[in-house]
Amino acid sequence: MTKKKTQPKLRALAANVFAGGFSIGVRDHFDVIAHFEESDYGVATVQKNYPDLPIHYPNSEWPVDEPEFQELDFIYGNPPCAAWSVAGYTKTRGADKWRTDPRVQCTVRHFGLLEKLRPTVWATESVTQAYGKGQEVLRELEKKALELGYNVYYVLHDTKWHGVPQSRKRFFMVCSKVNIGWPLPNWAPPKTALECLQEVTPTRLDWTVKIEPLVAKWLQNTYFEMEPGEKVRDYWERFVPQDQWKRGEQGQIIGRPSFGHRRLPVDRPADAFVGYALIHPTEKRFVTVNEGAALCGFPPDYEFAATTPNAAFSLIARGVCPPCGSWLGGVVANAIRTGTKPERPGVFHVELREPPAEGHSYVHELPPARELVQHIPAARFEGAPRAKSQGVGGKRRVEVPVANLLVGAPIPEPDRKQGRMRYLQELISLDRFTADQLVAIIKHHWPESLVSKNDVATQRKNLKLLRGKDAVPEIRKFPAELLPFAVPKSIEAQMEEEADEETA
Repeated sequence: MTKKKTQPKLRALAANVFAGGFSIGVRDHFDVIAHFEESDYGVATVQKNYPDLPIHYPNSEWPVDEPEFQELDFIYGNPPCAAWSVAGYTKTRGADKWRTDPRVQCTVRHFGLLEKLRPTVWATESVTQAYGKGQEVLRELEKKALELGYNVYYVLHDTKWHGVPQSRKRFFMVCSKVNIGWPLPNWAPPKTALECLQEVTPTRLDWTVKIEPLVAKWLQNTYFEMEPGEKVRDYWERFVPQDQWKRGEQGQIIGRPSFGHRRLPVDRPADAFVGYALIHPTEKRFVTVNEGAALCGFPPDYEFAATTPNAAFSLIARGVCPPCGSWLGGVVANAIRTGTKPERPGVFHVELREPPAEGHSYVHELPPARELVQHIPAARFEGAPRAKSQGVGGKRRVEVPVANLLVGAPIPEPDRKQGRMRYLQELISLDRFTADQLVAIIKHHWPESLVSKNDVATQRKNLKLLRGKDAVPEIRKFPAELLPFAVPKSIEAQMEEEADEETA
């Protein structure tokens, strides 16, 4: 009887993984030989759990010329994403602040490992806004990867389909010397937040992240009466009379809770865990650190080197959820062992945020020379299963496939006999355009028109009054670059403001 030969374990290098969530999953399929970090943030936690794993920091100390880092199979990481996040640094300091944000260079240095070490596969993870707002940076990296013979995959996914009781939309940019077959998740109903917490024995009930003292003072501990799934901000705005709202010099509301404070739902996955205070869905208390770790898919015995619960929540929130790391690691390992070299390098959009309709592809090849698109909506289709009804009045929102958006979708021509306001109402009813886009479309056909965003708001209100509250559902965005004419630059700011809070 002959013994079955075991394949040698593939070798991987991590860069910018902070507290190690990404590596926990990748280690299911690879021998992770070291971590490269920009600073010591998260290092103590990784050392606490993997004391034999070499960790090199800061980036000036990365030993990229050492023999052990040559001929790697996989390099992966999740550099800081705040430069792109809707809820982060650029929200208050300008849509273009990322151009001078030093954290963008973390992604550039991470890509430098591909250029220097030429692994079989390289991957970076970030918020989905990086795929829109950060396209200028990504396209430069994409161009270099293609020149080096790599396929480039933009993989958009949601953690809830990978066994994490949390809806956390993120994307991977994957550069590969081999063709990768992207398997679909099984789309089984995701685990709810309550189901997750019922499997966890909370430890240190005093070690929780609470809402800010000013918020607690204003709400007088009534936040434990909130409905499951409700945001503390929404509850605060109902509880505190507007004439008592205090405003700062720039008009900001002082003491209003941040968007991330909320009570967890009982019937669906949690929203994206970003380190803010979370209220237990059925008990009058805040979630403990070990419960927060469970909501992100960390093993129950994983320890966080933190001196405060807030610091622990921060470590948990910043990085890739371990089950997602395991999913990507498994796909990459299989491709390395069985994949073939591409005849010509290509660029591909892989849409895994929602189940595709039967017969529709979820992998779309993109031309390297293409327009920049600021907002990439999920490819949603009528009849696709959803964890939660969306849209006004419980109606399901239907969006055209991403492939169609990327090549352009037709805009109806006006009937001159009906006039511009009737045409504007028709465009509003299509549920595809922002206010700036609607103004631009009208002025394209009627250059002398004085139509404004106030007119758009009035017409939307009139349509609702005439046809009922469900007549004009929540606006979906049509990429500005695909309009057949110029759109005012202010559209960029509005699209960012109206973008889905995928980090929320």
